[in-house]
Amino acid sequence: MPPGSSRDPHDRTLEALVSAQSTTTDTKTDAGAGVRTERSARNAETTEALYTAVATAEGGRNGRVASDDGRLEVTVNEPPELGGSGTGTNPEQLFAAGYSACFQSALQVVARREKADVSGSTVTARVGLGRNDRGEYGLTVELAVSIPNLDRTAAGELAQKADRVCPYSNATRGNIEVTLSVA
Repeated sequence: MPPGSSRDPHDRTLEALVSAQSTTTDTKTDAGAGVRTERSARNAETTEALYTAVATAEGGRNGRVASDDGRLEVTVNEPPELGGSGTGTNPEQLFAAGYSACFQSALQVVARREKADVSGSTVTARVGLGRNDRGEYGLTVELAVSIPNLDRTAAGELAQKADRVCPYSNATRGNIEVTLSVA
């Protein structure tokens, strides 16, 4: 096993998900008083959840978010750039944290397969909130990958492979503008 790689349970779970690559399609159905949007995987038999996280928000962008197991409980406030106090975290920071951690794990999975040394590597996610071409709110994501033990070409190839493995990348593909760069 190359230095810097790990065999934590998340990596084993991510490896199991690699074989369950899927694309999503949107369908809308009438759900009584509102519209229900469903996303279903092309190969539904291969997308059974191995883990489900549950979090509940109260008060929206100026409230709190907590997980059902009590491990996460944070105050949420709009950032000053949007007129908020900025005293708590915000949904974009939480998304950036989740995406960068997940992408880092995908990078480790791919590196282990390729026998590449990714020790000391980092993934930084920048999540932007703004308006899209239709005037609706949307997100942008910039992922900056640094792999000091590989040359830029090898690091770029590894990052591209991780992008195909990462569940966040697969979920956002075609929905959010994501820019991937290698330092």
